[in-house]
Amino acid sequence: MSSKRPFTPEQFAALYDTNVIGSQRLNRAALPILRKQRKGLLLWVASSSVRGGTPPYLAPYFAAKAAMDSLAVSYASELARWGI
Repeated sequence: MSSKRPFTPEQFAALYDTNVIGSQRLNRAALPILRKQRKGLLLWVASSSVRGGTPPYLAPYFAAKAAMDSLAVSYASELARWGI
């Protein structure tokens, strides 16, 4: 990606679809089973690079991973009542 051209909305959407919406899709499939058994573990694999930095030109990826991290934290508190 050239530093002279910004990322397109489609590129952002693709990264969010993979990292954020993809995680939600997997949760949606697993959560009914985990709730029914009243226990379970959702393990999210994120990135330590959500604050940006190096390498350059990865801001959309870092933003998608930060959104994924935020979603995981919210789920953790919401799902605790089911032992998940």
